[in-house]
Amino acid sequence: MLFSDGSFEGKTEVVRTLKAHRDGLAASLNYWADRMRAEPSGGAALRAFFDELQGRLTGDEEKASQSMQSQSGPGLMEKPLYGYWTGRQRVERNLQLRVSRDVSEPRASKMFRQAADEILAWQKKIESNIALKQLNSVFPPISDAAEIGDKAPGQSMQARLQLAAQSSSYHVETYSGRGGPYPYLVLVNDSQKQIEAFAASQQCEHMTSGDSRDVLGFSGTATSDMMAPGEERPPRSGVLDTGARWITSIAFIPANGPCQEKIDAVIFSDGSFEGNADVMRTIKAGRDGYAAGVNYWADRIRQEKPGLAKLQAFSNEVNRRIPEEKRKANELFLRAQQGRHDAEVTTPLSWYYWSGKQAVDVAVELNFLRNLSEEKASEDFGRLARFILAWQNKIERNVALKQLNYVFPPLSEVQEAGDKAPGRPIP
Repeated sequence: MLFSDGSFEGKTEVVRTLKAHRDGLAASLNYWADRMRAEPSGGAALRAFFDELQGRLTGDEEKASQSMQSQSGPGLMEKPLYGYWTGRQRVERNLQLRVSRDVSEPRASKMFRQAADEILAWQKKIESNIALKQLNSVFPPISDAAEIGDKAPGQSMQARLQLAAQSSSYHVETYSGRGGPYPYLVLVNDSQKQIEAFAASQQCEHMTSGDSRDVLGFSGTATSDMMAPGEERPPRSGVLDTGARWITSIAFIPANGPCQEKIDAVIFSDGSFEGNADVMRTIKAGRDGYAAGVNYWADRIRQEKPGLAKLQAFSNEVNRRIPEEKRKANELFLRAQQGRHDAEVTTPLSWYYWSGKQAVDVAVELNFLRNLSEEKASEDFGRLARFILAWQNKIERNVALKQLNYVFPPLSEVQEAGDKAPGRPIP
């Protein structure tokens, strides 16, 4: 969907094809407007005009057919060059309805002038269109020189970043400070409100990837992938303040071919959010899983006394829980795919819930239940207790989660795969 200010919603490749169709309209209108300004009206001019129109229309039809067969994409609305050549055809078919070859004077001159008036008015409409001017900075105009078989025109990095975050509350940048060969996508907070969770995705020609971050997904204040404004250290607030950055795992790898990144949803600390509601539900489902997992271990710790035997029992329990949670999440995912005949993956909300629970168990096992010994048993038990209770306190005090519970009621273990969240790649 295109809006009059140049913004848009929907699948990037479909928008790109709509823009290409407009490029075709503009190219054809500009050509015929110049031809009509240069030609005198009259029967001879009209016959030459009509013959040229027929030849160009036939040629454009052939090019549209070739581009339809050669360009990758699951549907016609994801083939930019096809959109371009059909845009040109639309102008030519419109003219074809308004002129005839064998017309004598004075009717020929009148027919020519009427066709010219319509073309010039249409050209003026396109030249004054604000949305087209804005879209030209994101999707560079296609021209007749575009070879059939070419993929959609490559976007500059600036255009990709502009397209990835269409919001006044945040923007995206690239970050190369990790020492790897490729830069990574980074979310930057431009709002006066703090950001505490987000989801992002990358759609490439042959693959789709996703990433999400959430301050409730860990016990501490901030992680190393969060950077305070103008600094390389995590923010002391533990959330994304104005100007702070959050590094994603989405990399700009040329070998992946044409790609488009997108910030799909963002949660602010007051409970408000921006983005796709379906993606928001997946973030909230993950939060429900974190809460369930943390509450489980908090209750277990409060019931037990410190000691090596208890830690070993915890270790046995967590090593049983992790594969069970993984199996449950995979079962729910596979169940959601049954009976589907399209290419779109549908991930149930319960998958995100069980994945959140699993993340808590993995953190417990990784940080506290390895290399156990009698000498450090009491100390390790105390560290585990402080870790879990601090995490529980962080979740219980979270204003955004409380507010979101009214919009997206909490999930629980008894809920199955009935609710689905389409179109979101599994992180």
